Amino acid sequence: MTMRIRLSGKNYATIVSAYAPTMTYPDEEKENFYESLKTTIGRVPRSDKLIVLGDFNARVGRDHETWERVIGHHGMGNENANGSLLLNMC
Repeated sequence: MTMRIRLSGKNYATIVSAYAPTMTYPDEEKENFYESLKTTIGRVPRSDKLIVLGDFNARVGRDHETWERVIGHHGMGNENANGSLLLNMC
C-alpha cells in the first residue's frame, strides 16, 4: 500500500507499507516481492520524504561494517536469507 501526504507547501511524504513473504515461501515469490517493492519505490518522486515500513520477516544481523549506511551499530543476531534480500534492496 502506498500513500502520499502533503506536508506543507510543495513538500510531500510518501509512505509505503509492505508485508514480505516468510522464510517458508519459494525464493521466486520472495524475489518477486522485492522487485515489486523496488518498482514502487522507484515511482516515488525524489523530492518526497520516503517512509518504508512493514513486516519484512527478516533478520539483518549486526554486520554494520559490511552494510555501512544501511544498518546501525546496535543490531543483534545473525542475518538470514530474507535479511540478505532486504539488505540488498536497501
